[in-house]
Amino acid sequence: MGSTDDEQHPETTQQQLSSDNTTSTHSNNAPRLTPMPHWLMHWWTPLAIAEGLLRWTLIVAIFWGGQPHWPSSEAMKLCVTIVGAGLAFSAWQQRSHDNAVRDDDKLDRERAADRARTEREEQRSLEETRRLEQIERDEYWKRREQIYQLLGSKNPGLRLGAVALLAELADSAAHSTLLNKNAEQQLQRHIIDTLCLQLRHEGLAHETEGSLEEHSSIQEDIFYQLVKRIINQEPHSPQADWRTHDIDLSHTIFHFPITLTNLEIRQNIDISHSRFLESFTLTGCRLFNLSWSCTTFEMSLQVRASELYIDHFPLEIQNGKFKETVLNTHQTSPIPFNLSAPKGKGTATNKIRFTDECKFPKGLHIQTNGSFDYFSSEYIEFINSSFQSISICGQNFNAIVQFSYCKFFEATHIHDIDYQLGSVLTPDLEAVEAYFSRASEDGSEVAVWEAEFPDHPFDQTAGISFRFCTFSTVNSNNMIIAHKVQAIMKSGIAPPSPLSHSKTTPQTMESMLNYPIATKKQITEQVKMHTSNKAPIPFTTIQRPSLFITSNCYAGSNHFP
Repeated sequence: MGSTDDEQHPETTQQQLSSDNTTSTHSNNAPRLTPMPHWLMHWWTPLAIAEGLLRWTLIVAIFWGGQPHWPSSEAMKLCVTIVGAGLAFSAWQQRSHDNAVRDDDKLDRERAADRARTEREEQRSLEETRRLEQIERDEYWKRREQIYQLLGSKNPGLRLGAVALLAELADSAAHSTLLNKNAEQQLQRHIIDTLCLQLRHEGLAHETEGSLEEHSSIQEDIFYQLVKRIINQEPHSPQADWRTHDIDLSHTIFHFPITLTNLEIRQNIDISHSRFLESFTLTGCRLFNLSWSCTTFEMSLQVRASELYIDHFPLEIQNGKFKETVLNTHQTSPIPFNLSAPKGKGTATNKIRFTDECKFPKGLHIQTNGSFDYFSSEYIEFINSSFQSISICGQNFNAIVQFSYCKFFEATHIHDIDYQLGSVLTPDLEAVEAYFSRASEDGSEVAVWEAEFPDHPFDQTAGISFRFCTFSTVNSNNMIIAHKVQAIMKSGIAPPSPLSHSKTTPQTMESMLNYPIATKKQITEQVKMHTSNKAPIPFTTIQRPSLFITSNCYAGSNHFP
């Protein structure tokens, strides 16, 4: 057997390419001749040069020495040598020029081939990327459809698992290197809409699809899957980024308590026309586009140290507490606050409190519901709050609104209000209590009240009061303007009631009670308060009938904090 060391191995394609590249590089780096002019590149050019050299050398040889003579053989050899050298050099120069031109043409062809090869490779790479992208996109949509089928299962465990798979699909799609931006955003939008739709479906709590606790658990998991992806995230987070996607949770029944802390959300969050059957708590949150009109909070709503941009107040808040909260709006008009319908029992009255520097930079407009029932619709208390402006109006006013230690930076308007006379009156509660406890047999007080006001409880159900408040000096002649306030009576006309106020101060209050000739029996109050800078509005009691109480109010700064 011969030694294998003597065997010859063919060069691999990579080695040949390397060799070609090396040769091409050396040839490209080699010094090049200066190209000759085109008029020298003819076949007869060397002959012409040789002929010219022969003539000049013969002339020099003939006249060499100063006298014309026939050149010697040595001189003729020298002339022929010079002519031959010129002919050879001229031919060599032409050949070198032809070689340089051919090299340039070859280099151009190689460059064109390289460009074509690069373009073909790029096209193949692009087609392959598109093919893989389409495969991955189809795979994502296929997985989404499979998960969607699981979400329609009657087994709550399968639906809960499908929610986790859908969130995982969103995260993987967000970090895919094959999906283009538009396809990825479209897929994320579909996943968000699917989760919102499923959360809304779970709110219906169909008994055939699980218990109420199971529906609530699935709702809660979906909700916090959404929240985790719409808050500010750390760089290179493994979760999808949904901060640019609107979240639509409208027309949904929420069966689980919600607590959100230290969140800043700038996209639109729509929970309008929804019902919250459990508590809802916001602490240290900034929501810049919150839509919750026609929403009911049937357990409790607590907002602390937050900033909310809203278009409207919720339809009904059973137990609301706002503390250190800024309530703003992107609109130019004040925030509308429509009171709910009056209640048929006292325990159903909504109780809402705004305390500890709550602020309304665009103002607040309170509008009554217009209907009437036995008890108040709302008991609203504003303590140590600031208002750019406030207005109260509407028919059948049947709520109690109290302002204590508040600041108002524009004139306060109370206008076009109808209220039942019995809603602002209170009988002798000691006599009523004594009668019903059988401590007293005298029920005259109860009998008179039930005869005059059969549709009203013994407690007051309507009233607007201002205590220890500060009013702006922007319009010092109109701190509080109340007009077209009508007390409607069930039977007969209430006797005229005098207006008493302090006459020792320069302030005045004008009151006019008139009895319009109309089939609807009513009493109309018109009240305007006038005050000077930093002077107290005197304690005022408008004797029955009266919807208003003002006490210890002052004029102050006109700058909203």
